[in-house]
Amino acid sequence: MEPVRLAGLMFVVVGAAVVISAGWALRASKAQRRLRFQVVARESHVGDCVLVPVAPEPGGVLSLRLAEDQDMSAVNAGDVLWVWPDPMMPSRVRPYRPEPALLWAALAVTGVVLGSAGVVLLQGGGRAGDLIEATGTAIAFPLVIGFEVCLGTVGLAGLAHLALTWKGSRRVSGPVVAVEVLPQGRKNTYRPLVEHPADDGGVRKVWGVPRWFRPELGRVLTVRVAGRPPYEAMRTTPMSAFVLLLFLFFGLLGWVLLSSVFGTAPQSA
Repeated sequence: MEPVRLAGLMFVVVGAAVVISAGWALRASKAQRRLRFQVVARESHVGDCVLVPVAPEPGGVLSLRLAEDQDMSAVNAGDVLWVWPDPMMPSRVRPYRPEPALLWAALAVTGVVLGSAGVVLLQGGGRAGDLIEATGTAIAFPLVIGFEVCLGTVGLAGLAHLALTWKGSRRVSGPVVAVEVLPQGRKNTYRPLVEHPADDGGVRKVWGVPRWFRPELGRVLTVRVAGRPPYEAMRTTPMSAFVLLLFLFFGLLGWVLLSSVFGTAPQSA
């Protein structure tokens, strides 16, 4: 098979794999959205919290497990939040987050573009044909570009989510009232529970970002919390923001190379 056509076939395969994977995850996210419902916290609690469903079908009491590995929230009395049933434990629910659905949708679109690039190459178009013929990178070219473009999509979606969650967020300070130990291989990390003043004059609690040292009880820490329920601590650190920017940089390189596939092939004299 000619290198250009082999590269086109590889683009189609990579694009199809990305679309199928993202589509499967997007389907799961949409299933969560269909099952979601609102609850209001009856009381403040750090672990299991009594939640009462809001309309249209009030009644019944659900227990929300907050101590999930990916959670850094502490629901307080009066909080209203979206949840969906935990498939592993019918008596419990999980907080609903719409952000993953946006990421999977963006990756699905990226996969479609990669597959389209493969179709262009199979038809003998694109300026990338000469490069593939000269270097013999019929397999490496689509794999590298597909990887870089997907990284760029993840970086762009992550930065967009960061911008949206940063809006309305605020810094709060208060004493550490509890510490959770999170095993991390040979060395544990510690997640502090910070109690801080609320806007209504009361107090709220929020889990801070895990750290390598164990904070002492009563020590005052500063945490940036989101501006909407369940008022989680912002997970973003300077290192994570740098990684997202690095992903976006590689993605831009991938898109520049991918644009050569959609360009007009040079005409031979």
